[in-house]
Amino acid sequence: MSHLDFDIVSDLDIRISDLCYINSTNSYVRIYKQIMQNKPNLRNDKMNITLDMTSKYTILSCLAGPKNKANSKPIKPKTNPIQSQFNPKQTQLKPIQTQNKPNLAKGRNMNENSTPRPASVKLSETMSNDLKDKTLNELEQIIAGLGQKKYLAEYIFQFIHAEDVTDILKITPLSKAFREQLIKNDYHISQLNILNKLTDKDGTIKYVFGLDDGNRIETVLLLDGKRRTLCVSTQAGCKMGCEFCATGRIKFRRSLSAGEIVDQIYSVQKDAGKISNIVYMGMGEPLENYDAVVKSVQILNNPAGRNIGIRHITVSTCGLAPAIKKLAYEEIRPRLAISLNAPTDELRTRLMPINKKYPIAKLLDVVRIYQLKAKERVTFEYVMIKGINDSLLHAGQLVKLLRTVKCNVNLIEYNPHGGCKYKGSGMEKISRFAEVIEEAGIENTIRLKKGSSICAACGQLGANLNNVSSTGDSVRHE
Repeated sequence: MSHLDFDIVSDLDIRISDLCYINSTNSYVRIYKQIMQNKPNLRNDKMNITLDMTSKYTILSCLAGPKNKANSKPIKPKTNPIQSQFNPKQTQLKPIQTQNKPNLAKGRNMNENSTPRPASVKLSETMSNDLKDKTLNELEQIIAGLGQKKYLAEYIFQFIHAEDVTDILKITPLSKAFREQLIKNDYHISQLNILNKLTDKDGTIKYVFGLDDGNRIETVLLLDGKRRTLCVSTQAGCKMGCEFCATGRIKFRRSLSAGEIVDQIYSVQKDAGKISNIVYMGMGEPLENYDAVVKSVQILNNPAGRNIGIRHITVSTCGLAPAIKKLAYEEIRPRLAISLNAPTDELRTRLMPINKKYPIAKLLDVVRIYQLKAKERVTFEYVMIKGINDSLLHAGQLVKLLRTVKCNVNLIEYNPHGGCKYKGSGMEKISRFAEVIEEAGIENTIRLKKGSSICAACGQLGANLNNVSSTGDSVRHE
């Protein structure tokens, strides 16, 4: 027998009786009767209900969704339904993780951007046993679910995210029996595999990582004096299809987990030393992998782990307006960068198909919301493509567009890659463009090319993975 704690949250309208439709109801009826018998005590925060393994399996199966809903009948309560929410944060089962689920912890206010949990989820997709992929709160849930004290979660988090331990048996503050229990329950600590390392003559280093399923991603370390910036990937491939980007030409494989995102930082730090800044500007669209990206930021910022300051973390996006607005209402808000690249909808849609769904006006509306919440200026990235978006007319249109937005514009010369039809604008034209917007009061920075000879510059990631080569030589480290 084991215990299952139901956390009662009266202001939510999801009922225990709504959890599932099942064909075999014996276990569920027994559980339901126990709940109803305890109903007078619902004003207390929790009910403790004893369940056997059959009952636990039944609830897990129900939460995953029925296999044949048409032949199933709902269990109808005989009395008023319990106004409560099954809370995975309080369960002693392994917590069930779902994408875009709201935080149901007691005391946290729900805002208009919270997304309700889907009616059904696949257990194989939600119950990841990679401890590196867990926030400290999630580790506490797991520890409690295994009958241990929650404070042990901080040891696990610290050893993984501060000490870089990848073997559960080496988390020595835990008892040997508990370490073995974690392993027996299929928990593990993932680790990326460095397949290749390329170094440009300007000092830029590109890492090619292998994922457990055979996919590959690229991560770039940029050196600028004492400033050491790591550009991390969030997806294997990309769905956005931007005209000028090599990654957009690669078939999308999948999104990365939070563990795979943070491990890029840990692996590079182990190889090349401390990193001062993290930018989510590698392969993939970060906000299309929203949950994992936000979770990875929380993990990196946690004082018990790497404790990277939130102002040293930047998330870039091609302009997913709803996700930007949602990020504005998170408790933790990194710096925001918008890949703009054109001053008009007509031109931007041509270069970036996402603009058809979220045009510039809508994008700027949510940028202003983000600024209001984060109280930080936003960076707009503008890739300078010869004869496409680099005229003085374009500069004037950009001034008119951004005049009322507190921002900085990064001007980036386009970096060619094999098979591309565009060329970079050249430094003379970029400098003149910069002068025009500077005179209008818009701060800007001209970003120098770095890593172009190893396809590590902006817009080049994945070029080699796609069997596309760039001009120039590289220093290869096997």
